[in-house]
Amino acid sequence: ACYHLSKGEFDDALSKFQESLQLQRYAMQTGGTHVCDADESLLNIASTLCNMGAVFVKQNQYHTAIEVIEEALLVQESVQDGELIAIKTKEYLDMIISYEENAVDDMAK
Repeated sequence: ACYHLSKGEFDDALSKFQESLQLQRYAMQTGGTHVCDADESLLNIASTLCNMGAVFVKQNQYHTAIEVIEEALLVQESVQDGELIAIKTKEYLDMIISYEENAVDDMAK
């Protein structure tokens, strides 16, 4: 997925990230992760969501990016010691909100 993202192949990247997210969630639901690894698995899910958000930003789909990043932020904040990681995600979210506001302003002109 990251390869496709780096090559600008956004649809392929998004497809791979969505597939990864589905597998990660399935593993969590079916006990495919050990209890001690649950926090790490949740952070992996959050990371995938952030990567999906990056794809949506590249596609100028800011509203969708914001929704996905907000979900990642909730996951990060649910994990013990996830607050430190969440700080960067909040900064990224603020940046995307700014992009969206600028895009709306540009459309109004």
